[in-house]
Amino acid sequence: VFKVLLLTVTFTISILCGVAALGYIPVSFKEMIAATTPLFTAAAAVVLSSHREGAASSLALLLVAMGAIIATEGEPMWDLVGFSLGVAATVSRGLKSVLQHILLSSSEDKLDSMNLLRYMSTFAVLMLVPGVLILEGPTRFLATLAEQARAGNTEFMACLSLNVASAFLVNLFQFLVTKCVGPTVLQVLGNFKGVLCAFLSILLFRNPVTVKSVGGFLLTTGGVFLYTTLNHQRRAAEAAGLEGGRIPEKKSPGRLPIDASRLIRPSALGAAIA
Repeated sequence: VFKVLLLTVTFTISILCGVAALGYIPVSFKEMIAATTPLFTAAAAVVLSSHREGAASSLALLLVAMGAIIATEGEPMWDLVGFSLGVAATVSRGLKSVLQHILLSSSEDKLDSMNLLRYMSTFAVLMLVPGVLILEGPTRFLATLAEQARAGNTEFMACLSLNVASAFLVNLFQFLVTKCVGPTVLQVLGNFKGVLCAFLSILLFRNPVTVKSVGGFLLTTGGVFLYTTLNHQRRAAEAAGLEGGRIPEKKSPGRLPIDASRLIRPSALGAAIA
């Protein structure tokens, strides 16, 4: 129970800080910060599960972080509060990925993806509902529903239902992918979503960008591709039963050991024939 509760705390912090950051910085800048999630995930994996990346993989993760830092320096809409909230969301997201991988792969807990999501969502509701009631009041949500109903806006409930369903599917698939490939790979692959979100944010909201921020984001994307390629090669080598990615030399079978006591002596053979 404590492990699931700790996972829920990191989940709620990542959600709250991520949403709050959008009030101070644009989506494109938030996604640039989120691009460093694989680096924090790898660090959390070292601390919590003693899993260490290879030298080449660590270099790829360093490129991911350096690109995000360069993009942050070149961001024209930089804000300290928004940046701090974005970093807090990124760190907690990396920690959450490692914790959920530990729970899903542990032989003691024996949790599958659906049960872990069910337990985590229960704790998340107990944590988030009191905060919503305090910050927005007990009638804000009901008043919004009534207002949309009077206006005949059926799209609001459709969008709300779609949001709930997509949130369920996203978390379920995250658990499934984490169990199969590990937390760091999940976050590296998630950076492709960041590229798409940043591009759509610039395209739709006309957020200003600089050459420096674009260059940093391209460096991050290159690090993502490099890490993904190296991880694929490592897993292929492990699946083939290789060590260090090198093909072991074939050993000659040599001579089979023969027990001399089992050999038939010529005299015994002649006696048997007679």
